[in-house]
Amino acid sequence: PKMNKPVKLKQYVHDLICDASPTKEERNSAVAGHVKIRAVLDALQLSQNTFLSGSYARKTHCRPINDVDVFVALDASQKDNDIASKVLQHLQTAFPEKNEIAPSSPFDRRFIANEDTLTFDVVPAYATQPLAALSQYDGGFKIPDNSANRWTTTFPHKAKKAIRAAQSHNHRLIPLIRLLKQWNYGRARNTTKPLKSFHLEVMCYDVDLKACKNDRQNLRALIQHVADKLRNDKQCPVPAPGGQDPLSSYFDEPNRQWTRVQVQQWLDQMAELAKQAVEKEQATEQAAALALWKQIFEPTSKP
Repeated sequence: PKMNKPVKLKQYVHDLICDASPTKEERNSAVAGHVKIRAVLDALQLSQNTFLSGSYARKTHCRPINDVDVFVALDASQKDNDIASKVLQHLQTAFPEKNEIAPSSPFDRRFIANEDTLTFDVVPAYATQPLAALSQYDGGFKIPDNSANRWTTTFPHKAKKAIRAAQSHNHRLIPLIRLLKQWNYGRARNTTKPLKSFHLEVMCYDVDLKACKNDRQNLRALIQHVADKLRNDKQCPVPAPGGQDPLSSYFDEPNRQWTRVQVQQWLDQMAELAKQAVEKEQATEQAAALALWKQIFEPTSKP
């Protein structure tokens, strides 16, 4: 939020939420880039098999939009034909100056194209079930995971359904998720965020905000909910919609900049500050409540 003049509590939180949401121009850039990639794939008769995936497709992307996932849906029977290599080679020819990586192994098959200020991650995605029509397909896709040298299964359509269902119960949920993602991104250590974005998002899906009367109370409840979900993760791990593997497995990575214990401590501290902020507002101590929210979203702010 702009701090050129004194800002009131309600406006401060409102501006935080608005600033986390991409502008119309940013959304249009993402659509235009996807259209351009589809046009390139027309030559391979695959343009109708591409679709936006990830947070952009679920509308939970925050500012700045750094990358947009584009899946090229392929039938499982095409896997042995190595059509993924043909797709990547075709894209490299079309974007000779704008690609960052080339396939060097069976699992390094993502093509990254830079268009204006956005990066498009084009991923070959093999359907785990017969792929008759993409518009009617609700199954999983196997995509290459070059960080682990394996194929991993993802269910992008189920994830979209899950966030739609969650949003139908809490109409303010998506704007709040965008804010928490941006907040999480801003606490990165050497590019390592406390929580991976999709894990953070999915933990928010089953929050209950019905008792909340405004966005400050919504935020307080959501931060507490995420802290509680992570605390219970060992006993009740959170999988991706449609999947089975725990989304928190990245905490087992060696030498991770943010350990599970550190993330839990940070979330607990932030949840306590949010609780105090709501209590101060209820006690009509607006300035004190604002100072507490600033401690959460502006770590350099003094109490």
